[in-house]
Amino acid sequence: MDAQHKELFDLTYALECSADSSQRAAKLEALKARLFEYIQAHFAYEEDLMARLNYPKTKSHFHQHDAFRERFQAFKREAAKGAAVELPMANFLKTWLQHHIRFVDKELADFAKKQAAAASSSKNAKPSAATNFAFGEW
Repeated sequence: MDAQHKELFDLTYALECSADSSQRAAKLEALKARLFEYIQAHFAYEEDLMARLNYPKTKSHFHQHDAFRERFQAFKREAAKGAAVELPMANFLKTWLQHHIRFVDKELADFAKKQAAAASSSKNAKPSAATNFAFGEW
């Protein structure tokens, strides 16, 4: 998952840089669309993992994803009206991602690691989502 988070920051950085350049509108739109698609895929990955792990904080984690999606859609609506949203969007993304990864995703990672440790210590345990998870990516 760290690779996914790095990609999100790389895309955010590209968006931030585009705010100070004279890039064509089509290139900016393609970048914003790529960022939104990647975020959707990342959230789907996390949400699937939470469901497979029966993660106890799934509801609150989903709520944060939904609130993020709503804010991102608001940026898209503002951009459609001609507003220059690249810099405010990049600032929002950096702040939100740093907090979300540092606190919310870390709780999920810690829970998944505990599940995997418990499963590996049980001789008769069948493989779970936690044991099938690539922890090196966290």
